[in-house]
Amino acid sequence: MNLFKQRGFTLIELLIVIAIILILIAIALPNFLEAQIRAKVTKAQGEMRTLGTAIEAYYTDYNQYPADGDDLDPTLFPFDPANFDSFTRMKVLTTPIAYLTEIPFDPFHGETVDLSQTSAAVLFLTGPPFTYAYNTFGSYGAQSPGTPDNFGRPDDWGVTSLGPNGLFDADINGPVYYSATNGTKSVGDIIRKGGRRTILDSL
Repeated sequence: MNLFKQRGFTLIELLIVIAIILILIAIALPNFLEAQIRAKVTKAQGEMRTLGTAIEAYYTDYNQYPADGDDLDPTLFPFDPANFDSFTRMKVLTTPIAYLTEIPFDPFHGETVDLSQTSAAVLFLTGPPFTYAYNTFGSYGAQSPGTPDNFGRPDDWGVTSLGPNGLFDADINGPVYYSATNGTKSVGDIIRKGGRRTILDSL
């Protein structure tokens, strides 16, 4: 005689188990997605710090920063978008002197460029994947009429990640800095700046 009568789960018991699993997923999934975003933010900040070190090392050797679009061709208006291709502009950091072994890519830049954003369409031409945007700023004295003051010898530089929302927010509202305190996936670009005036302003 079998003293232990075997029986399966009832429908109610199965529904309770499924409900518990769904509740656990609902709690864990947002935390998992937030952790992914935080990891990408940390990755972008670390790579941009490395880029900044390489850019300053380049300045030490050449007494100028890598050129961006208007440094290359100040007379062509509107500027040739190809001159602003950040990946091409930053290749000087890998050869002939390897300040970087390779140019890093923005973890927040998707498969396509939003061409409705004028600056984004200019700054992110290659890829996918796309590198961080690179720009120079400032002046070493006025140049001839109709040319940028910073032609060839910019004072400062900046590298930009699109941030978790995947948009070039500077093209919409001016420089908007990303802050996780506004929400992990909030507006704002991750921006790192450096240069001669930046250093003087921070002293």
